[in-house]
Amino acid sequence: RSRGLGDVYKRQIDNLLKRKMIRMPVVLIISPRYNWLSSDAKIIYSMMLELTRTNNPLYELPKNKNVKIDSNMNYYFQGYKDELMELFTIQNEYSFLNAIEELEQANLLTNVDINNSDIQLYPLLYSIDENEREVIDRLQFATQF
Repeated sequence: RSRGLGDVYKRQIDNLLKRKMIRMPVVLIISPRYNWLSSDAKIIYSMMLELTRTNNPLYELPKNKNVKIDSNMNYYFQGYKDELMELFTIQNEYSFLNAIEELEQANLLTNVDINNSDIQLYPLLYSIDENEREVIDRLQFATQF
């Protein structure tokens, strides 16, 4: 049976979609400073990192309305609680707010402003200590930047 062009394009699109991934910093998993974070917190933080990359003005990609850049060129996320919960794929309000609090305690978020369900979140860059570098270096992961 011959396949039509529609089948070929569908398969190509499916293959592209299968390669879409959210990269999570290994340090969030191996470091005692971060490994206590809930899965929700790690996923939200990893999604923030990915969304700041894809919303970079240098790239011609569709922009997300909840990703903003301030006058100091710092990325932040702003929106109503429901919008951000949907963006980060968290359905439970308690889990969402708890994850935000965890990220703030781990110094991965700053300037968290929650006013009348309008929220502003400023992600911070994670750090890697010397002993963590050795552990990460011993792990042989495929993805590199």
